[in-house]
Amino acid sequence: MTRVNRIRSDRCIRPGFFVLLAAICMGNRVRGDEQLFESKVRPLLIDRCHKCHAGDETKGGLRLDSRTAALQGGDTGPAIIPGKPDQSLLLQAVRHESGVQMPPDGKLSPGQIEALDKWIRDGAVWPGSTTSVASADDEPQSIAAPTPPNSGNLAAALQLWLRADALQLADGESVPVWPDHSGHGRDVSATKGLREGGVGGPGNFVLHSHLQGRPAVRFSQWTGLASSPGNPVDIRGDAALTMTLVMNLTPFDGQHSHTTVFGVGNPAHSGDPGRPLAALLEIDQTQQSSLDFAGGWGNDAVLAPGSYQTHFGKPVIVTIIKTPGPIKDTTHFYINGQLAAPLDGHPVTGRDTVPDFQHRTDIGVFLGKALSWCGAFQGDVGEVLLYNRALGDADRLGVEAYLGEKFGLWIDEQRSVARKPVFTEQEKSHWAYQPVRKTDPPGVRNAAWLRTPIDRFALAAFEAHGITPPPETDKRTFLRRVTFDLTGLPPTPEETDDFLADTSPAAYETVIDRLLASSHYGERWGRHWLDLVRYA
Repeated sequence: MTRVNRIRSDRCIRPGFFVLLAAICMGNRVRGDEQLFESKVRPLLIDRCHKCHAGDETKGGLRLDSRTAALQGGDTGPAIIPGKPDQSLLLQAVRHESGVQMPPDGKLSPGQIEALDKWIRDGAVWPGSTTSVASADDEPQSIAAPTPPNSGNLAAALQLWLRADALQLADGESVPVWPDHSGHGRDVSATKGLREGGVGGPGNFVLHSHLQGRPAVRFSQWTGLASSPGNPVDIRGDAALTMTLVMNLTPFDGQHSHTTVFGVGNPAHSGDPGRPLAALLEIDQTQQSSLDFAGGWGNDAVLAPGSYQTHFGKPVIVTIIKTPGPIKDTTHFYINGQLAAPLDGHPVTGRDTVPDFQHRTDIGVFLGKALSWCGAFQGDVGEVLLYNRALGDADRLGVEAYLGEKFGLWIDEQRSVARKPVFTEQEKSHWAYQPVRKTDPPGVRNAAWLRTPIDRFALAAFEAHGITPPPETDKRTFLRRVTFDLTGLPPTPEETDDFLADTSPAAYETVIDRLLASSHYGERWGRHWLDLVRYA
């Protein structure tokens, strides 16, 4: 801390100044927009809209519990168009225009309608969403809007949905069962002692994982989970399917030649059946860690030799889409939203055999070393999705954007989920965004008042406005002011006596260090800082 020999009342830098400075740098307009949303719009949506348009309640296909859901809208189109309240269906409904009257239990008050109007007109700021604030000229891009995996027509095709963020476990706790959120009850469990031939142990829940600090299930080389064979997924024969995983894998010594990350079907047939009987997301160590869509016995579609090598140790969203037909000609690989293969000059390789997906009698879908022949993997898995149809680009991108937003990942260069903010020229000119330049301190008349070069700037402003700095504050007054400022409490008699008795040059520094280290300092100012960062 800078040594303080004398502190004048007008020169005591208060913590509140730094809080105010941080708030200014964040932008007063955005702060005001957020305040409007939190004080008027969010309570209104919760009180009057969520019973019909939130969570599993989606009348008319409309959800109003997130900005992206409101932008996507329902059966009749986007509910809000940022910057255009008169064109937003939500405003038309609450105004009882165009033959629509919402909410059904009574019209909103004029003040509530005005709040919604202003909120949409100002860009529909929704704190907590990583989607950028659109300008008045922007139209919602439904293809890029994050889409929950079970929304709309996706729900009918969803066969499995494993979510680490839904696990109600303590950090590091064992995960013997990972519940399925598809609605089909295909929970996956540690197979050892539960499934015939099962050797897989449980994973571990990691609250702040290697998936950008998000929750995940951590797999070791001994972890193997599988669902019941009595509740198989609806994928058979030469079926279409889509599988998507959010994961961060790491290689390890003694790794099996074929790493089974996730799969369904029967890859371990007693002999080569001449066709794929399974659908596996697999890492093939015999091809320098290639990413494969494997069917068993080499009846595989291969992205490329070494294709997964550069992704070890990194969080990725991997999607594999298969349509009916020969496995190498009908398989598409996507990594972080971008098509990895087939591309011009980079076709998917493998066999021309046509799949005949068949279910096993001992396990259903599985991850890791569920049975002895499964190749174990090591790393974090945050989400697993399986559909019984080939998702089109719009649905795929929407789901990947949802996952990207949840896990803080970029989804290709053209359409990132954590969108880069767009600033006006006026905003760019703010002093906080200007490069640091060396500045000569201004000249002043009363040089005797100075203690450090930075004092010249304060004194120059005083002199320019004809203000004479007040005299130095006495020690008792200083202690009372700084203690109230930092802790909200008065100094105790003992603290006052100690400070008055301390005649050392470091007396002021000592008392400020003591106050900053006090728990009362955190209690007083923590609430302001938490408000600033929108902690709830």
